[in-house]
Parts: sequence; structure tokens; C-alpha cells
Amino acid sequence: MKCAKLKMPIIILLVSLYVGHALADDIVADDIVVDADSVSQYVLSCRKPNGAFGPRDQEYTDAAWNYPAVQTLTLLNKSIENREAVLKHGLGFPTGHGGYGHWLFFHQQMTRKLLKQASSLKGKEVKLVQQGYKAIYYGSPFGSDSNLMFQANQKMLAEHIDRATQLQYYNLSSLYYLLAAVDAAGMRVSNADDLVAFINARQSANGGFVDVRVEDGKPTDREAHIAHTFHAVSSLGLLSSDVPNSVRCEQFIHSCQQATGAFRWNGAEGLPGNYSDIYYTWAAIRSLDELKRKPNMADQCVDWINSLQNADGGFGDQPSWRSRLYSTYYATDALGVLCTDAKTGIKSKRLGRPGVEIIKDDEFKVFQGLHNMPVCTVAELAELRRRKFNLIALKSSDFAVATTLLKSIRATQQPLDVVLCPESYSHRLRRHGGVTLDHVANFTLDANWSEEQRAKWQAADLQGPNRLLWKDYQQKVIGPAQQLGSLVYPEHEFEMEYGYSAYDDGVYKKNGYNAVLAGFNWEPHDFVRVFPWRERYVDKLTPIADADAHGDLK
Repeated sequence: MKCAKLKMPIIILLVSLYVGHALADDIVADDIVVDADSVSQYVLSCRKPNGAFGPRDQEYTDAAWNYPAVQTLTLLNKSIENREAVLKHGLGFPTGHGGYGHWLFFHQQMTRKLLKQASSLKGKEVKLVQQGYKAIYYGSPFGSDSNLMFQANQKMLAEHIDRATQLQYYNLSSLYYLLAAVDAAGMRVSNADDLVAFINARQSANGGFVDVRVEDGKPTDREAHIAHTFHAVSSLGLLSSDVPNSVRCEQFIHSCQQATGAFRWNGAEGLPGNYSDIYYTWAAIRSLDELKRKPNMADQCVDWINSLQNADGGFGDQPSWRSRLYSTYYATDALGVLCTDAKTGIKSKRLGRPGVEIIKDDEFKVFQGLHNMPVCTVAELAELRRRKFNLIALKSSDFAVATTLLKSIRATQQPLDVVLCPESYSHRLRRHGGVTLDHVANFTLDANWSEEQRAKWQAADLQGPNRLLWKDYQQKVIGPAQQLGSLVYPEHEFEMEYGYSAYDDGVYKKNGYNAVLAGFNWEPHDFVRVFPWRERYVDKLTPIADADAHGDLK
């Protein structure tokens, strides 16, 4: 099928214009006082006409945004009007995509409990079974059948839950999400001893917990992670089991705290993506609370969390980052644990409210691009221009293909550019816990590179299939590609914790991913809805939508 006959929906290069946010340091309209009431107002500003909650700048109201919204308002003792609307419109997920299934199950059951919806599952007994060690593209409590993910809908999942006698997990986070959801629904676990053994086997010598993902893997101190320690400690609490080596576990958590009062994911230096973050800080505070302890520098921690509050009333993930519902929940809940209650912990503060600079009509332009598209011919360029494309990124690493198209474009002076955008299927990398990941490497390549530059890219590409450790993959593959000007992004990072460390290093220009796949040619097209943690990067990294071509598109 020729490109000129494409019948697929047009996928464009996403362009995020956070004008007001970006200009906050330069243009200040006036000062504004924010406090705990401002947090409630921020959350309520994310409520949509259907009565459920969603990202402030989007229309959808999936479960991943309703849980943190409802939880935050509950912590602030704010009544939620029209709860039925949240239950009706706020427990869903993208059509045809179950996505991050364990987190979805958690969000649904926790939100129902918060809104006091009677559970039809109360008293039901289930066995929680490990799926195995293979990294699954779309994890689900109900198995790994692809049809379950790609044909998923609310009725189907409800039926699975009703008749399930066992639910599946594959790591510490998925086990925690299941246990919390099962508890919220009033269900009972039949094999608690097996689960306690699974968790305890993942404690490292320093007391922290490691998300061991290979059968013969052993937990190491440098892979101990504050988030997985939270998953482990909280899961043991739900199973009414003591935390082993609790003193060492407490010491590990304290070691992750920085002089600012914030927490990183590990206390050691030189680890990938190891930055102070509200997620890690919340995980540390919640873990210590489970151990009946407080942070060593509690006052500094309270101050640091308060520094994350923005003029819109919400909290960001890191200093100067924009507000999100989940980061706002983490901050509110953490302050509630550290202080008398959440409202007491959120201090009144005066902030500069960012102004807005109006872009004149004659200065505003939209440039459209199609990434990871099939290779096209010179004859098809006219149709692409008729569709108002300005950039085409071909799913190929053949520089000659792009050079031929560029010669024609320049000869006819068309406002169009061509780059290569291969998906390097052979690339593999290993993350903490020993797991090997695929679907990890998409690159943009400039057809105007010199022979020397092309050789540098090819040398980096040859390292990709060697199953390098993530830090080595960063140094030997991502770093050289980015020095040439490439955008590098994965199709999938598989876990939120993997994603945070990989993307954070991109934000801080330390050989992490410098682009994020936010749109796709599969339903639901908006891939942030499938992997909600990507929301925090759409204004930090280059957001990309690609066609993910596999042969010709029809």
C-alpha cells in the first residue's frame, strides 16, 4: 500500500506548549498565597463535566487519576459531591487496552473503598500466584494473554474478578498492588506464607529490598530501592507479618535521605536516576511509618515537600516541576504522616503566580510530523505535503533512502524534512533486579551526518544487542547517539521505577532517554493513558507519537 493511500488516522509529532509554566521565572503577574485549601481547589479544578477527575489539560477520566484525586480530598477532609459520577466515569481505562493491569486493579478497588461502595467481593478467598520471571509487556492479575489486554473492557475484567480463584503477580510492586486491592475489596488471601517467603527473599544485606527479577538472582545493596522497600514493608503489613531485620531496614531508609530532607531511591552515589523525588520521599515516609519511625530530619523533610507546591495549589514531583494529581497526593499524604494531619502540614506560603505571554497569530505555527512511518518514495512526497506534514521519520536505518528524498525536497523547495527513525529490535538491556528488557530503543538519525558521524552511530548501534547493564547502555549507546543530536526513547520501560530513573537522567542530561513516547498508532493513541507515569515527562522531554510501522500501513 502506497503512503498516498494511507487510511490510518494521522499520527503527528506531539508538541507541548507549556507557555505559562516555562515563563514562570521571567514573567510574574502577581503574588498569590497558597495553603491546604489551595490543594483542594487544584484537585477540584481537575474534575471534568462527567463528574470524574483527570489531568488538568486533558478530557479523559481514567482510574489512574481518580484514585489520587479522591485520596487527596479525603486526606484534607473535603466532602466529595456526586460520588456516583466518580464511580461511573472514574474507574475506567483506555478502550482496548488494559495497560498496567495491577496498578489499574489497585486504583479501582482503592477508589471504591474510599467512596464507600459496597464490595461484591467481600469474603472471597483468592490465591496469589507468581507469573514467572519474564518481563511482560502488559502485566495483568488475570494472566498474560494478549487478547485480555488488547480487547479489555470493564465488563470483561469485572467477570474475571468475579470468577477468579487466583490472581497473578510477577514482582514486588505488582504483589503490593494486588494485596492492597484485595484488602480494600474485603477479600482474603489463601497463601500468605508463600507470599511472605517471596518478599523476605528479596531483602538485601543493608536491610532494603530489591526487585529481584531472575530466578537465580540475589539482592544486592546497590540495587535496594526505596520504592520496592515500601512495597515489601507494606505488603508484609497487609499479611500481618513482621519486617525481617527491621533495624537494618530502617537504617537503609534513613540512608536515602538527603540534607534537604528529601529522599532518593538509594543512599549510594553514582547510581542511575538517583534524584530527590516526592515518590521516593513518600515511599520512605510510609515505610518508616509502618516501622513506627519518623525520618531523622523530619522538619527539613516537611519544608522540602512544601517547597514543591506551585501557584496553582498542586505539588510537583521535584522542585519547580508542574503539578500533577499523583504528586499532589504523595505530598499531601506524606505531610499527613509527618504532621498532626495533612492540613496542618501544608504551610501557607506566598508564591509568584506565573504570567502568560500571548503569542501573536503571525508568530504561531504548528509543524506536523509522522514518526516511525514506512519508507516512502519521491512520488509520494506530494501527498504527504498535501496532508501538511513538515517532518517524516522513516522506520529505517538506511541513510541512502533519506538522502534520495531530501534531494527531491530541496530541488522543489518543499517545507518538508526527512530523518530516519529505526526501532532497534535487537537491542536488549538489563535493569536492576537482573531483568532483561526489549522494546527499549528508538532513535532519530540525521541523513546529513558526515561519514564520521554515521560511523559513530553504527558503533553505538552494534553495542545494543549485547545485553548491557543499564548504566553501560547509557554510556555506550544512548550517550554517543545523543552527542550526535539524536532523540532516544523506548517503546516501553516496563515498570514505573525503571521509567523514572531512565527519564530523570534524560531530564538532567545524564545519558537517559531524552524523549518520551506519548502517542501511538494503537488504540488508544494516547499512550500516557496506558502508562500513566509518563504524564510527568511530557513537558520535560520531547513528546513523540509514532506510527510503529510494521510493513505497509493500510
